[in-house]
Amino acid sequence: MSKLKVLMTFVVAVGALALIVGSPALAATPTTHTVYSFDLTSGDTATAPVAGMMAAAGDSIRVKGSGTFDPIARTVKASGKFVHYADGIVHCQGTWKATDFTSFVDFGVNNDGQEGGVLSLVVSHYCTTMGMTMTGIPMTVTSTVKVPAGYVAVAGITVGDFTLPTGGSVVMQPQQ
Repeated sequence: MSKLKVLMTFVVAVGALALIVGSPALAATPTTHTVYSFDLTSGDTATAPVAGMMAAAGDSIRVKGSGTFDPIARTVKASGKFVHYADGIVHCQGTWKATDFTSFVDFGVNNDGQEGGVLSLVVSHYCTTMGMTMTGIPMTVTSTVKVPAGYVAVAGITVGDFTLPTGGSVVMQPQQ
């Protein structure tokens, strides 16, 4: 057999092997993604530093609830309760429900399995004390676990005009 024939046979064999190994149908790495959960059971709070459509300057809100979200599928399922205080008196209270996923900035997972990041979503408030519904309200849920150096993040929530987180704790975890 000539050296040229041996060389051609080798090139064809390597090319065929490359096609088989590189075939998407035979790829060994699965395309999976993570669904996360979050919990606001301690009752996270925020204050409205300036007046807006939802609140007067100095009003505060307490939010409880939980949910799940999938940043790849861009879905969120979450709900809970809220109380809006004006001058320390209950102004509006009721329930909230997530209506849309906006984004997720992932900080990573610590050794205890807790996730850090900023979830941005859109919610609706159903104020039972006033008999009204407010829709299209932006909300953030922030866990400062593994926050990168130089990134400014405050643990807690923001909701509409209540843009200054003032207390609480967010537990965020990848689901198993």
